Amino acid sequence: MTGGALVGLPQAEAANGAGGCYFSAAEPLLKSGARGAAVKQMQCEYNAAARAYPAIGGQITADGIFGPRTKNAIIALQKFSGGGRGWIQTDGIVGPQTWAKLNALSRGKTAAPGNPADRDRYYAEQAARARAEQLISGHRGRAVDVFRQLVAKNPLTAEQEMRAYCRPILQAYYEAERRNGGLWGNDGGGGGSNYSSPISFCQQF
Repeated sequence: MTGGALVGLPQAEAANGAGGCYFSAAEPLLKSGARGAAVKQMQCEYNAAARAYPAIGGQITADGIFGPRTKNAIIALQKFSGGGRGWIQTDGIVGPQTWAKLNALSRGKTAAPGNPADRDRYYAEQAARARAEQLISGHRGRAVDVFRQLVAKNPLTAEQEMRAYCRPILQAYYEAERRNGGLWGNDGGGGGSNYSSPISFCQQF
């Protein structure tokens, strides 16, 4: 480290403070041609992961432009993460599974922002994301997809918005249960087809 800058890092990353990635909290679907803060966040997290695990590949410029080098870097990360073995595609597209791998491989390898207000939000969002991972674990279906989108938009308000989304679903279910034993069977214990229904997931909020 020389003069407070990180040697060998792209300028955008060095300016962000000790290799920290805090360009965007959103995790949208990204592919070739995309531009913006979410792309820069993805590139920064890739670089942090590649520094921690050199077998992934070399560094890329965190410029917010999803060009050929970025696509090749993501394909390399996907291959490193077990691409082709069923759970993650080696297509160079950054979807929920690749975002999850980026987050996991770069976690603890980046620094929080220097500004105190940004740093507080950074840590709060990290805690919110950890909570979201716990809620999502083992579940699937439309309600889970909605929650993923809410977390990507704003982790700090995702649970609050999900409660609003779930309220009418649960009200309809409990009313039906009261009347005739329920629309979806049991009350969401976690087995059978009910496991993928909105009920078992919404009951967590």
